[in-house]
Amino acid sequence: MRPNEKHHGPIKRAYKLQTNGKDIANQILRLDHTTFVSVVLHNRINHFDDEQCKAILSERELETEDLDDWSFGGHIHLGAPQSAITFAQLENDNASNRAFGQFRKKLSTFLNHALPAYNIPLPDGKTWLTLSAQDMVQEHQYLKVNYESVVDWKLTTNHLRCNPSFQGHERHDCAPVHTQDKDGNNKNIFVRVLFMFKQSIGSQTLDLTLVQPMDAPMGPQHAFITLHSVIRGALLVPDFASTRGDFFLVDYVDYDMFLHSQRYMF
Repeated sequence: MRPNEKHHGPIKRAYKLQTNGKDIANQILRLDHTTFVSVVLHNRINHFDDEQCKAILSERELETEDLDDWSFGGHIHLGAPQSAITFAQLENDNASNRAFGQFRKKLSTFLNHALPAYNIPLPDGKTWLTLSAQDMVQEHQYLKVNYESVVDWKLTTNHLRCNPSFQGHERHDCAPVHTQDKDGNNKNIFVRVLFMFKQSIGSQTLDLTLVQPMDAPMGPQHAFITLHSVIRGALLVPDFASTRGDFFLVDYVDYDMFLHSQRYMF
Protein backbone atom coordinates (compact mmCIF):
# COMPACT_ATOMS: atom_id res chain seq x y z
CA MET A 1 0.00 0.00 0.00
CA ARG A 2 1.31 3.42 -0.94
CA PRO A 3 1.67 6.14 1.75
CA ASN A 4 -1.61 7.90 2.55
CA GLU A 5 -3.51 5.63 0.17
CA LYS A 6 -6.34 5.26 2.74
CA HIS A 7 -7.02 8.98 2.41
CA HIS A 8 -7.75 8.65 -1.31
CA GLY A 9 -11.36 7.57 -0.66
CA PRO A 10 -12.41 10.74 1.23
CA ILE A 11 -10.50 12.90 -1.24
CA LYS A 12 -12.29 11.24 -4.19
CA ARG A 13 -15.68 11.77 -2.53
CA ALA A 14 -14.84 15.42 -1.82
CA TYR A 15 -13.69 15.87 -5.41
CA LYS A 16 -16.92 14.43 -6.83
CA LEU A 17 -19.41 16.01 -4.39
CA GLN A 18 -17.87 19.27 -3.17
CA THR A 19 -15.69 20.72 -5.95
CA ASN A 20 -16.38 22.14 -9.37
CA GLY A 21 -13.55 20.15 -10.94
CA LYS A 22 -11.36 23.24 -11.39
CA ASP A 23 -8.48 24.40 -9.21
CA ILE A 24 -9.20 21.38 -7.01
CA ALA A 25 -6.03 21.60 -4.88
CA ASN A 26 -7.15 24.75 -3.06
CA GLN A 27 -10.71 23.45 -2.74
CA ILE A 28 -9.54 20.12 -1.28
CA LEU A 29 -7.31 21.96 1.21
CA ARG A 30 -10.22 24.12 2.33
CA LEU A 31 -12.46 21.07 2.74
CA ASP A 32 -9.74 19.23 4.67
CA HIS A 33 -9.33 22.25 6.95
CA THR A 34 -13.11 22.42 7.53
CA THR A 35 -13.20 18.70 8.40
CA PHE A 36 -10.32 19.07 10.84
CA VAL A 37 -11.98 22.04 12.57
CA SER A 38 -15.25 20.10 12.86
CA VAL A 39 -13.48 17.15 14.51
CA VAL A 40 -11.71 19.44 16.99
CA LEU A 41 -14.97 21.20 17.90
CA HIS A 42 -16.79 17.87 18.28
CA ASN A 43 -14.09 16.52 20.62
CA ARG A 44 -14.13 19.69 22.71
CA ILE A 45 -17.92 19.56 23.05
CA ASN A 46 -17.70 15.92 24.20
CA HIS A 47 -15.00 16.86 26.70
CA PHE A 48 -17.16 19.73 28.00
CA ASP A 49 -20.14 17.38 28.45
CA ASP A 50 -17.98 14.92 30.39
CA GLU A 51 -16.70 17.67 32.67
CA GLN A 52 -20.25 18.90 33.27
CA CYS A 53 -21.31 15.40 34.33
CA LYS A 54 -18.38 15.19 36.72
CA ALA A 55 -19.32 18.56 38.18
CA ILE A 56 -22.88 17.39 38.76
CA LEU A 57 -21.85 14.21 40.53
CA SER A 58 -19.95 14.79 43.74
CA GLU A 59 -16.73 12.88 44.35
CA ARG A 60 -18.45 10.73 46.95
CA GLU A 61 -21.23 9.82 44.52
CA LEU A 62 -18.66 8.71 41.96
CA GLU A 63 -16.96 6.55 44.59
CA THR A 64 -20.32 5.05 45.50
CA GLU A 65 -21.07 4.23 41.87
CA ASP A 66 -17.81 2.27 41.73
CA LEU A 67 -18.82 0.32 44.86
CA ASP A 68 -22.32 -0.64 43.70
CA ASP A 69 -21.28 -4.29 43.36
CA TRP A 70 -19.58 -4.39 46.76
CA SER A 71 -21.23 -7.07 48.91
CA PHE A 72 -22.16 -6.54 52.54
CA GLY A 73 -23.76 -8.47 55.35
CA GLY A 74 -26.92 -7.54 57.19
CA HIS A 75 -30.10 -5.89 56.02
CA ILE A 76 -28.99 -2.33 55.16
CA HIS A 77 -25.82 -0.41 54.30
CA LEU A 78 -25.59 3.39 54.18
CA GLY A 79 -23.25 4.97 51.63
CA ALA A 80 -22.33 8.35 50.12
CA PRO A 81 -21.65 10.03 53.49
CA GLN A 82 -21.68 13.82 53.56
CA SER A 83 -19.77 16.10 55.92
CA ALA A 84 -21.29 16.23 59.40
CA ILE A 85 -23.10 19.50 60.20
CA THR A 86 -24.93 20.92 63.20
CA PHE A 87 -28.70 20.77 63.59
CA ALA A 88 -28.72 24.55 63.43
CA GLN A 89 -27.04 24.52 60.03
CA LEU A 90 -29.29 21.71 58.76
CA GLU A 91 -32.45 23.61 59.70
CA ASN A 92 -31.07 26.85 58.27
CA ASP A 93 -30.05 25.22 54.96
CA ASN A 94 -33.57 23.75 54.59
CA ALA A 95 -35.56 26.68 55.96
CA SER A 96 -37.82 26.74 52.89
CA ASN A 97 -38.63 23.00 53.16
CA ARG A 98 -41.60 22.28 55.46
CA ALA A 99 -40.34 18.75 56.08
CA PHE A 100 -37.39 20.15 58.05
CA GLY A 101 -39.43 22.50 60.22
CA GLN A 102 -38.46 21.98 63.90
CA PHE A 103 -36.30 19.06 62.78
CA ARG A 104 -34.30 18.88 66.02
CA LYS A 105 -37.33 19.12 68.30
CA LYS A 106 -39.27 16.44 66.39
CA LEU A 107 -36.23 14.15 66.31
CA SER A 108 -35.81 14.53 70.08
CA THR A 109 -39.44 13.52 70.60
CA PHE A 110 -39.05 10.53 68.29
CA LEU A 111 -35.88 9.33 70.06
CA ASN A 112 -37.42 9.65 73.52
CA HIS A 113 -40.21 7.30 72.45
CA ALA A 114 -38.26 5.00 70.14
CA LEU A 115 -35.17 4.27 72.25
CA PRO A 116 -37.05 2.74 75.20
CA ALA A 117 -39.19 0.76 72.74
CA TYR A 118 -35.98 -0.79 71.33
CA ASN A 119 -34.56 -1.31 74.84
CA ILE A 120 -31.84 1.27 74.25
CA PRO A 121 -31.17 3.25 77.44
CA LEU A 122 -30.93 7.02 77.29
CA PRO A 123 -27.33 8.20 77.84
CA ASP A 124 -26.05 9.25 81.29
CA GLY A 125 -29.16 7.93 83.01
CA LYS A 126 -31.34 10.69 81.57
CA THR A 127 -35.11 10.38 81.66
CA TRP A 128 -35.58 12.76 78.70
CA LEU A 129 -33.15 13.35 75.84
CA THR A 130 -32.73 16.87 74.49
CA LEU A 131 -30.67 17.54 71.38
CA SER A 132 -28.85 20.87 71.20
CA ALA A 133 -28.57 23.10 68.13
CA GLN A 134 -24.81 22.41 68.06
CA ASP A 135 -25.11 18.61 68.10
CA MET A 136 -23.87 17.02 64.87
CA VAL A 137 -25.74 15.00 62.27
CA GLN A 138 -24.28 13.17 59.25
CA GLU A 139 -26.31 12.84 56.09
CA HIS A 140 -26.05 9.84 53.77
CA GLN A 141 -27.40 9.89 50.22
CA TYR A 142 -27.28 6.21 49.27
CA LEU A 143 -28.81 3.06 50.77
CA LYS A 144 -28.43 -0.61 49.93
CA VAL A 145 -31.16 -2.95 51.14
CA ASN A 146 -30.80 -6.73 51.27
CA TYR A 147 -34.08 -8.64 51.31
CA GLU A 148 -35.37 -12.13 50.59
CA SER A 149 -37.30 -12.36 47.33
CA VAL A 150 -40.72 -13.96 47.72
CA VAL A 151 -40.40 -15.24 44.13
CA ASP A 152 -37.40 -17.54 44.52
CA TRP A 153 -36.40 -16.92 48.19
CA LYS A 154 -32.95 -15.74 47.11
CA LEU A 155 -31.15 -12.75 48.62
CA THR A 156 -31.77 -9.66 46.50
CA THR A 157 -30.36 -6.12 46.77
CA ASN A 158 -32.06 -2.80 46.03
CA HIS A 159 -30.28 0.55 45.67
CA LEU A 160 -32.08 3.63 47.01
CA ARG A 161 -31.09 7.26 46.52
CA CYS A 162 -31.93 10.35 48.51
CA ASN A 163 -30.05 13.19 46.87
CA PRO A 164 -30.85 16.85 46.11
CA SER A 165 -28.79 16.64 42.91
CA PHE A 166 -28.36 13.12 41.53
CA GLN A 167 -27.07 13.42 37.95
CA GLY A 168 -28.50 16.94 37.86
CA HIS A 169 -31.97 16.10 39.27
CA GLU A 170 -33.47 15.86 42.74
CA ARG A 171 -34.17 12.24 43.68
CA HIS A 172 -36.07 10.78 46.63
CA ASP A 173 -36.78 7.06 46.27
CA CYS A 174 -39.70 5.23 47.84
CA ALA A 175 -39.96 2.05 49.90
CA PRO A 176 -42.40 -0.13 51.83
CA VAL A 177 -41.59 -0.11 55.56
CA HIS A 178 -42.63 -1.96 58.71
CA THR A 179 -44.48 0.29 61.16
CA GLN A 180 -47.32 0.35 63.66
CA ASP A 181 -50.65 2.13 63.69
CA LYS A 182 -51.85 4.33 66.56
CA ASP A 183 -53.20 1.24 68.34
CA GLY A 184 -49.84 -0.54 68.23
CA ASN A 185 -50.80 -3.00 65.51
CA ASN A 186 -48.16 -3.97 62.94
CA LYS A 187 -48.72 -2.72 59.40
CA ASN A 188 -46.71 -1.95 56.27
CA ILE A 189 -46.94 1.35 54.40
CA PHE A 190 -45.16 3.08 51.54
CA VAL A 191 -42.96 6.10 52.26
CA ARG A 192 -40.81 8.55 50.32
CA VAL A 193 -37.31 8.94 51.73
CA LEU A 194 -36.53 12.62 52.35
CA PHE A 195 -33.33 12.58 54.42
CA MET A 196 -31.12 9.68 55.57
CA PHE A 197 -28.65 10.17 58.39
CA LYS A 198 -26.62 8.65 61.19
CA GLN A 199 -27.19 9.99 64.69
CA SER A 200 -24.92 9.28 67.66
CA ILE A 201 -26.69 8.94 71.02
CA GLY A 202 -24.22 8.17 73.77
CA SER A 203 -22.30 5.08 72.64
CA GLN A 204 -24.98 4.14 70.09
CA THR A 205 -25.04 5.15 66.42
CA LEU A 206 -28.51 5.01 64.90
CA ASP A 207 -29.44 4.71 61.20
CA LEU A 208 -32.47 6.97 60.77
CA THR A 209 -34.46 8.63 58.04
CA LEU A 210 -37.04 11.38 57.64
CA VAL A 211 -39.87 10.13 55.43
CA GLN A 212 -43.14 11.21 53.90
CA PRO A 213 -45.79 8.51 54.56
CA MET A 214 -47.66 7.92 51.33
CA ASP A 215 -50.83 6.78 53.13
CA ALA A 216 -51.40 10.19 54.76
CA PRO A 217 -55.05 11.15 53.98
CA MET A 218 -54.66 14.89 54.61
CA GLY A 219 -51.73 15.87 52.40
CA PRO A 220 -47.99 15.72 53.05
CA GLN A 221 -46.93 14.64 56.53
CA HIS A 222 -43.49 13.72 57.80
CA ALA A 223 -42.09 11.26 60.31
CA PHE A 224 -38.87 9.71 61.54
CA ILE A 225 -38.27 5.95 61.31
CA THR A 226 -35.29 3.65 61.64
CA LEU A 227 -33.80 2.55 58.33
CA HIS A 228 -33.91 -1.05 59.52
CA SER A 229 -37.69 -0.94 59.05
CA VAL A 230 -37.25 -0.52 55.27
CA ILE A 231 -38.34 -3.72 53.51
CA ARG A 232 -37.06 -3.00 49.98
CA GLY A 233 -37.26 -0.32 47.31
CA ALA A 234 -40.43 0.59 45.40
CA LEU A 235 -41.36 2.63 42.34
CA LEU A 236 -44.27 5.04 42.83
CA VAL A 237 -45.46 7.46 40.16
CA PRO A 238 -47.88 10.36 40.68
CA ASP A 239 -51.49 10.16 39.54
CA PHE A 240 -51.57 13.34 37.47
CA ALA A 241 -55.37 13.20 37.25
CA SER A 242 -55.74 13.26 41.03
CA THR A 243 -56.24 16.44 43.05
CA ARG A 244 -55.34 14.66 46.32
CA GLY A 245 -51.71 13.88 45.50
CA ASP A 246 -52.30 10.17 44.88
CA PHE A 247 -49.63 7.80 43.55
CA PHE A 248 -49.61 4.54 41.64
CA LEU A 249 -47.44 1.57 42.64
CA VAL A 250 -45.56 0.18 39.62
CA ASP A 251 -45.53 -3.59 40.21
CA TYR A 252 -46.21 -5.08 36.79
CA VAL A 253 -42.50 -5.18 35.85
CA ASP A 254 -41.41 -6.51 39.26
CA TYR A 255 -43.08 -9.79 40.23
CA ASP A 256 -41.56 -9.67 43.70
CA MET A 257 -43.08 -6.21 44.27
CA PHE A 258 -46.42 -7.51 43.00
CA LEU A 259 -46.39 -10.39 45.50
CA HIS A 260 -45.22 -8.11 48.32
CA SER A 261 -48.08 -5.69 47.67
CA GLN A 262 -50.67 -8.45 47.52
CA ARG A 263 -49.49 -10.40 50.55
CA TYR A 264 -48.13 -7.82 52.93
CA MET A 265 -49.44 -4.36 52.02
CA PHE A 266 -53.23 -4.78 51.74
